Amino acid sequence: MKSNTIEKTAEEYNKDYAWLNKQDPDSNIPTPDPLKEIDHELMDIFIPTWSNKPDPVPPVLTLNDVSILTYQNTSSIIASPGYGKSSIFEAILSNMINQECDSLGFEVNRDIVKKAIYIDFERRTNDVWNSFERMCKRAGIKKGTDVDNVWMFGFHAVTNFEMRKQKLERIISEVRPELILLDGAGDMVKITNDETESILLRQWFREISNKYQCSIITTLHPNPKTDKPRGWIGSELLRESESVLIIVKDESKIHTITTDFAHGKNRNSGIAESRYRFDPSKGMFVSCDPKTGYKEGISILEESIIKTILKDIGLEKPGAGINTETLRLKLKDAIKKNAPKVKVGTDAITSHIGTLQTLGWIYKTQEKTSVFYFRTNQEFN
Repeated sequence: MKSNTIEKTAEEYNKDYAWLNKQDPDSNIPTPDPLKEIDHELMDIFIPTWSNKPDPVPPVLTLNDVSILTYQNTSSIIASPGYGKSSIFEAILSNMINQECDSLGFEVNRDIVKKAIYIDFERRTNDVWNSFERMCKRAGIKKGTDVDNVWMFGFHAVTNFEMRKQKLERIISEVRPELILLDGAGDMVKITNDETESILLRQWFREISNKYQCSIITTLHPNPKTDKPRGWIGSELLRESESVLIIVKDESKIHTITTDFAHGKNRNSGIAESRYRFDPSKGMFVSCDPKTGYKEGISILEESIIKTILKDIGLEKPGAGINTETLRLKLKDAIKKNAPKVKVGTDAITSHIGTLQTLGWIYKTQEKTSVFYFRTNQEFN
């Protein structure tokens, strides 16, 4: 029995679907674009073609040189209370003020980010002020110095979640920050396990980032004894986020922030990770474990490496000294050679010289208008 289906020839098929190629099947005259009539409705929709490839998007925020946030995206940090998520935000802001400070591995792209704001929904006034003081201390700026590119806002007294969003948008519209830090997202909904509320907040994040041309990084609490973010709000922001990181700590109280866990991701880069510990002498968290790739100060290097650096700058043993400028130049080169993950910016070198004195490796003398540095007798007694 013969089929009633009539097979189209290739020529007939091409004629029927010629509009896909913008070509009239019977002529060389291009046909009208089928979307032309609704182009005004498609203004906010991107349609890729061979001629409109976007420029590469540089990172807004990196963690040990790995991108974790790009323009108009959102990223999330999962952390239990007391694990140092506020300290992470302080470190990011301190990097805005002084890119040579110990910012726990975070670096803000200041070609993109000129202003940043930090919204703290959870802590009271005293805690927010202490956070501001620690940020400034981490950045190495003196008390009373004007800070004109970052702002902190304590929202603890604003209890209505809709009012929080209204006040936040008002601040954003006035300050126009390129980077927004929100601690934490769960305080922007009435019920964290409400699906509708959570979807609306996710949409609000996207609306804000597009409307005000900014990027957002926020925090989430995990479910008890798991690393999954809590509630519907956690699930929605897990999907929305470009990167998802978690803060964990081990028995030695070393904290690790990483994308390498069950619910972690980094959509546009590889694994990002950094470690830090609390330093009682400084009253804050400091970077640690440079051997696995984390930029740090010179104080955490093994003694053998410090001795090698001192040898390379001509201060292997007690004897002749060198002046400040020579020390700065030689120390920079020696660190690059022997400890490439230690910072070598102008402010960092000054800090390293001070640290070497504090640790007892070198001392300085004043001779008229010149300062000279000498090797101490440490390890040579």
